Amino acid sequence: MVMNKYNEFNQPPPPKLSPFDPSVLPTRPDLVDIWLPLSTDMSRRSTKDLKGQTCQYMGKTLFLKSIDLTKSFTAQKELFVTLAKEMMEFDHPNVVAAKGLGLVGYNTKLCVAMEYMDQGSLLNVISNKDKQLTEKQMWQMCLDISLGLQYLHKLGHTHGNLSTKHVLINSDGQCKLNVQAIVQPKEEITRYGAMLVPFCAPETLKNHTTSLAADIYSLAIVFGQIFTRKTPYYELYNELGYVEGDLRITQSLNE
Repeated sequence: MVMNKYNEFNQPPPPKLSPFDPSVLPTRPDLVDIWLPLSTDMSRRSTKDLKGQTCQYMGKTLFLKSIDLTKSFTAQKELFVTLAKEMMEFDHPNVVAAKGLGLVGYNTKLCVAMEYMDQGSLLNVISNKDKQLTEKQMWQMCLDISLGLQYLHKLGHTHGNLSTKHVLINSDGQCKLNVQAIVQPKEEITRYGAMLVPFCAPETLKNHTTSLAADIYSLAIVFGQIFTRKTPYYELYNELGYVEGDLRITQSLNE
């Protein structure tokens, strides 16, 4: 009996759980107020350029952006949560709403749940030759995007990544700024071949910096693509391809 008591006192303490352990995440003080009990009834939906899982929550379809907890480093998980919490700070009719965080995939995937935008990106819509758009609809698109950008600027927040690829459209035809693009690390802005370079102001391409003025430059390019329904520098990209076209544009700034 004495030996049993001795052994009890010498038991090693239980291992400390990671802050990303599935049993810990829902109770973390920084996440408890934005935690969602996401449904396991999921499906995979996609448009031409918007792919991912969706789930039903309180009668609405939500789009899920996830990270695999079993295959990611701690730094990657921390960045994912940081960006998700930043997304939650935005609240405007013309910015895609992030609803909260939750676990899916047998608790192996941490997801940020966002409102589902049925029509995908603005780029997808205006590139569809079968999609008829009236002048009134195109002006409404411009207004929606402008209101979303105005909201960001009033917060003192630059977008830094505005393009038709990063504007999403819901089933009612309303345009909203993709909240994921707003918080995206800015070093990815000038990634060649991603069709972002033609929307960047010259100073952004030269200095890899963002500003309110540079956002307005990008906004003007977006307007132009809405009304022409053509890619900026269409002839250049048609001749050289996206990567070589991006290189030619950036090189021309130094000539």
